[in-house]
Amino acid sequence: MKTEHFKPRRYISTPWLFRLLRPLWALFGNEDDGFYGDEKWRAGREKTVGLAIKWWFRNPFHNLFFYIIGVADRERTVYSFGEWGSPGWSFHVVNWKFLYLPFISYSGKIDFYIGWRPYGAFGVKLKNGDR
Repeated sequence: MKTEHFKPRRYISTPWLFRLLRPLWALFGNEDDGFYGDEKWRAGREKTVGLAIKWWFRNPFHNLFFYIIGVADRERTVYSFGEWGSPGWSFHVVNWKFLYLPFISYSGKIDFYIGWRPYGAFGVKLKNGDR
């Protein structure tokens, strides 16, 4: 078993309940990269409503998965059993205060994961593992 301690990727001072009561922020916002995406993805394109919509479809519900049901803005400890991304099964538990949030993944003929990733965001993935 491997243990790692993670600092927040970004600290958000807004209380959790207030975040939950702001549905537009939770469902359509991107606290990390803004409405138009990060500079690398945007690559000099003009900031338009269409670009904001494309970014949202590329990365929907970012704030919801990172900062409402996720713990990316909190210090946490991750207990790992297996290496995430290496062939076979791996299991992690993300500990924040009294919560122990599970993460399970498999990499092989299919790539699959569900749960709280080590950097604190909740996620689900299922795709063909042939690269």
